Amino acid sequence: MKNDLRVVKTKENIVNNFIHLLSLYDFKDITIQMLISECKINKTTFYRHYIDKYDLI
Repeated sequence: MKNDLRVVKTKENIVNNFIHLLSLYDFKDITIQMLISECKINKTTFYRHYIDKYDLI
């Protein structure tokens, strides 16, 4: 099944911004709130794709 382009772009956005935050902060210091602010997405959107930040890595 082909992935929806919106889903692909959202996941890329989350991953890229997470990597950016990792370059600035330690993993333990990064919060979901920081990530969703950086990504400009809702918390619900994040949790639709990942369980938590450990799932993201």
